Amino acid sequence: MHSLSIQFQNLSLWIIAVIVVIAIILFLTFRRKNQQPSKIRYLLMGIRMSIFIIISVIIIKPIIKWTTVERLDPIVAIFIDKSLSMIAHEDVSSDSLTSIIENVRSGFENIGADVKIFPFGSSLEKEIRSVKDLQFDAVGTDLSKMLIEGGKLLSDQNIKAGIIITDGVFTQGENPMLMEIDSRFPIYTIGIGDSLPVLDPSVFDISVPPFANVGDTVSIEARVLPLGHEETLTVYLEEDDQVIQKKVLKPYQQSLYQTILFKVIPDSPGIKRYSVMIDTLRDRNPFNNIKTTLLRVKSAHTLMVMIQGGATFESRFFARIIKTIPKIELIDLLEFQNEWHTTSQTEPFQSKWDAVALFGFPTRYTTSVQMEAVMAKLRRDQPAIFAQCTRSTDIAKLDRLVGEPFFNNFRLNLKNVTPVSVQIVKNQSNHPIIRDIHMGIMEKDLLAELPPVGMPFIQIELSNIFKPLIETVLPVRKPVIAIAESNRSRKAIVTGLDLWRWDMMTIDKENHEFYSELLKGLIKWLTDTLSTSNIQFHLNKTIFLTGEVAEVEGIVTDIQGNLIKNAVINAELLDSRNNSTAFLIQWNGLKYSGKIPLRSEGEYQINAVASVGENDLGRFQQKLTVLKNPVEFSTIRQNIEVLRSIAANTGGHYLRPDRFLSLIDEISLESTTLDKRHELKLWRWNGIFILLIFLLFSEWVIRRLSGYQ
Repeated sequence: MHSLSIQFQNLSLWIIAVIVVIAIILFLTFRRKNQQPSKIRYLLMGIRMSIFIIISVIIIKPIIKWTTVERLDPIVAIFIDKSLSMIAHEDVSSDSLTSIIENVRSGFENIGADVKIFPFGSSLEKEIRSVKDLQFDAVGTDLSKMLIEGGKLLSDQNIKAGIIITDGVFTQGENPMLMEIDSRFPIYTIGIGDSLPVLDPSVFDISVPPFANVGDTVSIEARVLPLGHEETLTVYLEEDDQVIQKKVLKPYQQSLYQTILFKVIPDSPGIKRYSVMIDTLRDRNPFNNIKTTLLRVKSAHTLMVMIQGGATFESRFFARIIKTIPKIELIDLLEFQNEWHTTSQTEPFQSKWDAVALFGFPTRYTTSVQMEAVMAKLRRDQPAIFAQCTRSTDIAKLDRLVGEPFFNNFRLNLKNVTPVSVQIVKNQSNHPIIRDIHMGIMEKDLLAELPPVGMPFIQIELSNIFKPLIETVLPVRKPVIAIAESNRSRKAIVTGLDLWRWDMMTIDKENHEFYSELLKGLIKWLTDTLSTSNIQFHLNKTIFLTGEVAEVEGIVTDIQGNLIKNAVINAELLDSRNNSTAFLIQWNGLKYSGKIPLRSEGEYQINAVASVGENDLGRFQQKLTVLKNPVEFSTIRQNIEVLRSIAANTGGHYLRPDRFLSLIDEISLESTTLDKRHELKLWRWNGIFILLIFLLFSEWVIRRLSGYQ
């Protein structure tokens, strides 16, 4: 020990004066009634001296510092790969691996080194003392994680070298050849197994942007390892299980990744699934030949035709709302005196209809020629249909126009329109059209009592394809707004009046905003085929080998198509016995991403729920299969390129098992010294307060028994 010093944290002249006063009081403030032996007085003075010292320590807070010199013996760290592939090589067994480890350890111990052994698979494990109990049973290998954790290992020790005994096969984590290895000691690699390449082409990853518009040129980039048998390898690009492009590559006899770029132009909106796959006649592991991703394609332009059977307030409100929604063009078409009238410069029947809005159309005055013209467009273009039913709507003609029944039963009120109170259908409150209004402008209590609407129907029953969103309150429930998906298109029907002109009849701003947002969401749902799926996740593939890592990626949006970056994703992996394993899906700056290690064979299902606050945004479910074949066995060869790269980047070099003895003469095993600084803060020791209480109590007992006051 040397460099002893004491530092006072709380010492000044007035504190010294206080301590002196306390010392005087301690020695002068007790008396005795009768003469007692002086030994008792000395004992009491000793106790008070101890109390005084403890109180002084608490007040002035001294720090005692000193330095010791510690001799550090040289350490050699052995990192042994315990994966299944290690004992799958020809002429390699657990006994032969144990013998190699023992020989390396005894060789370095004989020249004075302290040898520490650390097994690793998917992660670095704790040190083991006996290699006889080492089991080569890990179903995955993460060399990059081992290198990172191993570099931080024993940071205060004198590690002279690290020795990695492995076949270089990694199934998880980053490719060690592409990473910067920060190691404070040289790493030597001992390769296990034959280094002849196993010809196994694979698709490493695939990337696309999360969004695109119809007509955009989209780049799809894939990284491929063309390690094949044939003279050439064919790489295919599939869109929704249809091959759309292919490229031919020359195979390599070494691990050289190649980037392939495909370009596609989506011609229709929707969620497109793209897959990059390699087709080969002979392949050791055909399950790594494909990777899949999703592309969300938005409509660049939507044409909506509004057909009126007569001028209505609702159609005016509808047209004004349409103008606030980007990329939607509205063409008006009015039936009047058996003729069509429009204010648009575009010829309605010469353009493709993406959506059609029917306001009181068809009427009993609609001619067969007009019916045939509209029916032909509906059959050819398959547009989304919005129907606002009034007392002038001819229901029979409407059913014939759309090609399927909208009503099972109905009866109109021929005298007047009855005002009725409405409510959100209970089991539809989480539909994106309603839910995203909650997320935006609405408070929950505002939805408890919606403004009444006019109901022209005494009795109404929609066909089974429709699901009501808004309905009248008890005692009789009638659908006011309902939606459907049938015959490859979306449909919405409105049987209540005054909804879309409510802004002219009320000063209740919140309720007006509710109906405005409701209409926007309804139009978005009709015209955007993506809007029912707010959570769009996908797996990189569906069949895995034991030990592989499944990757889940995707995005979360609202009904307006806006990207949500602060969603909370609760995800789990369920096995066939419903045992659940939670895993993490997080936003990475571009999309949500999560990884799931698959350690056991069987059938599994991924469940994920996205939410913001109390709002459930949607759910994702996907089944996957894990085969018994460990992924380690798909590449039974020594990856000599990886082992040489690790050694070269850390100052070591690569060796075969029969050459490991050369390391004993190569590695310098000198001891070193380390100055360790120590600090002692007595006032932070819990026992000091216990000692103070004990001394105070002891003094009180002695004074009482000895006649002192």
